[in-house]
Amino acid sequence: MSASRTSEFGPLQKIWENKYGTLAVNPLLSIARDPRNSDRQRYIALMSAAKLGGPAIAPKISPFLKDKLWLLRSAALKCLSVLNDPRTAKNILPLIQDPALVV
Repeated sequence: MSASRTSEFGPLQKIWENKYGTLAVNPLLSIARDPRNSDRQRYIALMSAAKLGGPAIAPKISPFLKDKLWLLRSAALKCLSVLNDPRTAKNILPLIQDPALVV
């Protein structure tokens, strides 16, 4: 199964992890930042980057808390809550007033 032929998060993440390891983190973050990519691609890229990068990349996830897309703000919040990095805790508080109820 190739990465381009599957849309399931788990298999894609495993392919990237096995083939590239943490080297995939920065390219995945680039995909997540690019609004020309589909919402789904951006979401999967952000979640995968967090999974592969672990707590060390929490500061790189924080900017997504201000993304125009509520789905990315929500994903960033989920990632940061799992990564549990005290450096990013103060960035989460403004989401209390997020206009999207699902965030």
